[in-house]
Amino acid sequence: MSNVLGIILPVLIMRWISVPVLTVPLMAGKFKHSGRGAFRLIIAVAILDTFANVVYTLGVHIGTVTIVSTLGGMFSAVTVLFARLILKERLSRHQMIGFIAIIIGVGLLGALG
Repeated sequence: MSNVLGIILPVLIMRWISVPVLTVPLMAGKFKHSGRGAFRLIIAVAILDTFANVVYTLGVHIGTVTIVSTLGGMFSAVTVLFARLILKERLSRHQMIGFIAIIIGVGLLGALG
């Protein structure tokens, strides 16, 4: 898709869809947190997520799809790592096993390539 649409348009299309989808629960008052602090956090996450999607699309456009997809699939491990480092969250045994499995799986895929 990035070969036809470029690296920015697919991300913009996703954003154009996500804005109305997220507006409905916002208007219905379904979000627990509101106010200036929550809005700033939402904007920061939106900017970082958009940047990540643009970089992913760029990687698929100029690189090998299998490598970019494999590394992009590590977002859950990165999320767990940030939760541990920034929020000081403790991982359950099952979460730790999953985290280790992701790292080992990506390492094995890297060793095969």
